Amino acid sequence: MEIHTAYPAAKLAIITQGDAWVAEILRDAWELLPVGTVISKSAPLAYQLDAISSVLRTGTAEIDPAIRPLLPTHRSSHRTAANFVHLVHHAGHAKLWRALMSTAEPSYKEISDITGLKLNTVKNYRAQLLPDLKLHGLHEPTLPQMRDFALRCQPFLEPFLETRPSA
Repeated sequence: MEIHTAYPAAKLAIITQGDAWVAEILRDAWELLPVGTVISKSAPLAYQLDAISSVLRTGTAEIDPAIRPLLPTHRSSHRTAANFVHLVHHAGHAKLWRALMSTAEPSYKEISDITGLKLNTVKNYRAQLLPDLKLHGLHEPTLPQMRDFALRCQPFLEPFLETRPSA
């Protein structure tokens, strides 16, 4: 994200081991950034260099077959960095996201205590976000799942948290 923000015209390629633990963040990067290809670290060096050369020449290269199963078959046109604005409708949502990112094991009570919001308000704010979270592959997420998502996508979420100051 930092490279893309600093150099929007930079052509991006991801080189990864493709382990299961990186699958979600890899999917996020693939869908949210203009990534030209994804290459497995275990691919032969010649393959890696050819893929990088193709990205430099044309902007894209075939995704490494070893990595393909980790990525969605199609990029969602609705899942963009700009659409993170829909996850922060107001200052209360910003409080919720900040509290989620600040605690290791979020519960409604803990989020209520951190934010000063009433327990039902926290539940309502989560419910308000559910339709927008579906665009990001989160269907009825728990608070810990929302926390994990927020931490993974913090660079995309943060600009909208900053524009919605805490009350």
